Amino acid sequence: LALCRALEIDDISGTFDGGSRDGLLAGLNTVGRKKALDYIELLRDSGRYGLQPEPVKTRMLPLYSLAVSAGTGQFLDSEDYDMTEVGPEVPDGANFGVRVAGDSMEPYIHDGDVALCKRGAIIHDGDVGLFFVDGDMKCKQYCQDYSGNVYLFSANRDRSDADVTVSASSGITLMCFGKVLLDKSIPLPEMR
Repeated sequence: LALCRALEIDDISGTFDGGSRDGLLAGLNTVGRKKALDYIELLRDSGRYGLQPEPVKTRMLPLYSLAVSAGTGQFLDSEDYDMTEVGPEVPDGANFGVRVAGDSMEPYIHDGDVALCKRGAIIHDGDVGLFFVDGDMKCKQYCQDYSGNVYLFSANRDRSDADVTVSASSGITLMCFGKVLLDKSIPLPEMR
């Protein structure tokens, strides 16, 4: 088939066995075959009979206007978002997006990136999430030890100053707003 395409042979059966099979151009002489192929080309060129691409499926996703911090922390206002049309490149599990400000999650999430999140997802050790920490919204990697202490790590270890430790006695308010859906081909480092 590849050879026929390279030689621009459209009627494979007719070319190689004289058209004895019930092919599309069977029973036509060389001139008739040429005219049929010319007509097929005219139909293609008209644009009226070509295959139509499958429509891209889109959906609307809330994109919060105020960025969350991958650094010092900013508050995420739950009423301040725009509905944004997204395509199939956005995972089905994502039900909102936020812009990220700061470099503490680099090289996985960069300053200005949109983090796609799933609200209400269970966060496990090593997952990245959006966390409300004493009035600020942060994008961090979650870890918990056996004593119940929670650690929110920066993936960029040069920004370990932005890490957060929450223990029962710390008095820090902590709430998870969603799991960040990352590209699984880029594994995050293990934090301990």
